[in-house]
Amino acid sequence: MATFEKNSWSWQVQQWQQNLGEWWEWQQSQWFHHLPSLNLPTPDWPEEWGTLLVHALFGLLVALLALSLWWNRRFWLRRWQQLQAVNFTLPELTPALTAAHWLKQAQQLQQSGNYYQACRCLYLAMLQHLHDQALILHAPDRTDEEYLLLVSTLPDPEPYETLLEIHQQLCFGQREASAHLYARCDQAYRHLAP
Repeated sequence: MATFEKNSWSWQVQQWQQNLGEWWEWQQSQWFHHLPSLNLPTPDWPEEWGTLLVHALFGLLVALLALSLWWNRRFWLRRWQQLQAVNFTLPELTPALTAAHWLKQAQQLQQSGNYYQACRCLYLAMLQHLHDQALILHAPDRTDEEYLLLVSTLPDPEPYETLLEIHQQLCFGQREASAHLYARCDQAYRHLAP
């Protein structure tokens, strides 16, 4: 049993065409009733004229795109040459600094009074320690909040949490670095990596 669609585009356009034709006939009968009827033949539209229209519009779109590419061919050739000149090989990564290096750096910065950078070095030493112990591997896009969630699953998360929270407060908060704050960071780091 065949079902008929009465809401397709082609049906709606056919209805519109029929209504327009009837309106035109009515207009002619009202205004030109004294003139003889011309009985002009109406064009026979194919059954699938909607499909034909869609194909014609798609062809027009493809033709316009091709014409646009042809008019702008010099631009696209320059872009293609620039793309071919790009070196897509990744540079060799420098080896990761050890936790001992970061600890030594932190001690030197603390002695010179740069407590902010000293606390940051202890934070980086903690991240390197987590990576070296294969507890949490490096991920450059990982945030401190994500690290906090991950270290909360470790057996003794307090020193990690202390370093992460102090790092957040120093970098993103209004907290000032001080000798006391560095001492807290150093104590936390010594607790996690004796």
